[in-house]
Amino acid sequence: MRDWIKVAAVTFAVLLASVSALAQSGGVSLRPILKPGQEARYRLIAEVDTEITAAGANGISGTQSRELHATVLLRAGVAAPQLAAQSAGATAATADHGSPYTRETLSSEAGAAAGDLVYYEAVIEMLDASVKVNGAETSVIFQNGVGKKIEFALDSNNRVVKCVIPVEAAKAGLAELLFSMLDWAPAASVEVGRTWGNSSGVESAGNYSYISAAAMSEVPKAAQVAYKLSAVNGGQAVIEGTLALRQEGATRLAIPAAQIDVNLTASGDGTTRIDYDVAGNRVASAVSESLLKGRVVNVQPTRPGEPMQPREGALVETAKFSVKLVP
Repeated sequence: MRDWIKVAAVTFAVLLASVSALAQSGGVSLRPILKPGQEARYRLIAEVDTEITAAGANGISGTQSRELHATVLLRAGVAAPQLAAQSAGATAATADHGSPYTRETLSSEAGAAAGDLVYYEAVIEMLDASVKVNGAETSVIFQNGVGKKIEFALDSNNRVVKCVIPVEAAKAGLAELLFSMLDWAPAASVEVGRTWGNSSGVESAGNYSYISAAAMSEVPKAAQVAYKLSAVNGGQAVIEGTLALRQEGATRLAIPAAQIDVNLTASGDGTTRIDYDVAGNRVASAVSESLLKGRVVNVQPTRPGEPMQPREGALVETAKFSVKLVP
């Protein structure tokens, strides 16, 4: 028995040493893809607070707070789901948030061969989501989503190409937060010290390329993300990143906290960190935090010859998203 324990210990040590050596020489793969038959349980938390402070006596002011707390059991290699249109409790579109994952097939990936797809399901074990506008609760807690499944397929490039999502998971931002665990990873293996990112900084249908959920925010934005593989220790890789956020142009928005349609310009920054389980090909934990500041303006029509009387306010949005592997 003691000999078996010694052999196991030596084998484990050799495995860790080989992982570290690989990171220093040929690089490591950071693609978070569970193999068929694998399971992983995740705790997901999101908090987004928006505050608008009036500029002047007739300025715009208000507050909004969105929170999400959820636990999902992720399984790989499951049977293909039903079509979104046939699945009870699923939605084929969520126009209010424009999620790219709430229709059965993404048009850009429609040509993926069926044989190249691996199907996954995320069973919702706990889901609490709330929205408060100016201190008042405006939506119920989505507890009725418990037991439902987010079902999706990944192609060989680790992209979501098909999915079926319960309405509760789509509106709460849970599906986007879950899928964001895929969006940050580089396509090829990287060595310690190497960097990568989305240099264009263009938002693509709610995909910010970092751990986040666009549905949690009322402010559409573009994100430029720069990642670096900082270290590989004991089979765990540490990835650190910086975020540059912007909302350019005076976009007309219906921000509930403002209680009126406004034009908005904003910019901000943030950080993200991912602890990645190299041997398990999965995210062990991840946290993203950001701060966005901007200016909202509303100008009502006036009679000819009358001066315009714009109403203004200063907007501040703080956001924190986290995922963690739990027993």
